[in-house]
Amino acid sequence: MNRVHNLICSSGWWRRRVERKLVPWGLGTAELGDRVLEIGPGFGATTRVLADRLGRLDVLELEPRYCEKLRTELGERVTVTQGDATRMPYPDASF
Repeated sequence: MNRVHNLICSSGWWRRRVERKLVPWGLGTAELGDRVLEIGPGFGATTRVLADRLGRLDVLELEPRYCEKLRTELGERVTVTQGDATRMPYPDASF
């Protein structure tokens, strides 16, 4: 991510936009299962919104610094795994 992307994605403005506009639009009336995987959460704006809506949320993030930030800020609410989405460490049909 570049500096501008980091600045925008870590802002309160972006978090509010994700919560109020993007997640409701993206999910629509979708029925989510008991276990959901978010790939590439970065700063976690979407992660926070999903964690409030779901029973169990797993995230797969490539960057160790974002993994640590998410673990620190979200604690038990989210299971954070550091890894590459092209080699996911989950058994088939986990989500």
